[in-house]
Amino acid sequence: MTRTGIQRQPEPGDWPVLYGLATKEDTAEAAKLYLASFPARAGKWFPERHHAECFHADLMELMRLAHGKTFFTVHSGSRFVGFLILTLPNKVLVKALFRGGFILRVVVHALTGGYGFSGRVLWRAAGSLLARPGSSVERTYFRDPHVYAIAVSTDFTGRGIGSALIERGREACAGKFSRMWLYVDHENTGARRLYARIGFHTVGSADEQDLMVWNFARLAETEGRIPV
Repeated sequence: MTRTGIQRQPEPGDWPVLYGLATKEDTAEAAKLYLASFPARAGKWFPERHHAECFHADLMELMRLAHGKTFFTVHSGSRFVGFLILTLPNKVLVKALFRGGFILRVVVHALTGGYGFSGRVLWRAAGSLLARPGSSVERTYFRDPHVYAIAVSTDFTGRGIGSALIERGREACAGKFSRMWLYVDHENTGARRLYARIGFHTVGSADEQDLMVWNFARLAETEGRIPV
């Protein structure tokens, strides 16, 4: 209560930030946050917002089924405020399609117009999102862990959440892999600065994105500079 007796609404910083692994209930929220963070990507394929949300909720659920141990989430109170998906090499998405009735869910959504377009366009959109590497630079890092997606709610940025999520990804690689990589849009200067500060460096470009790699051997050079 304030001095006037009027109850103050909680601010974003009022609740502790809790990290965990994605649950089935988190995937729809992850899809909404992804689309809010990267609206241009949804507009490329989907005629309506609800179609994009349906498709990406299914995509996030597929990622949870395939990469559940490296699908990290952040909550503050009851709010879903961030996530990171780290895809590991040799994980076969086809197997995940047949877990928990997922393939039936996709078929129903496709046939009932949940995605808003034909099966052929759906196949092209899924292929674009899940494509194998095309360039020689991509092929170099294809067998290393990939930060498939990372997003943090805008009113929670600047609190070290993105860095903490990436650190959880690095911890998942410990003793197994020596580096991980990601794409970042050319115009996303804030994210590019963050990744560079952590230890990522640019090794190539593809379309409107740069490919950045973090070699963990260089971790000692960045210790003490990663915000917490």
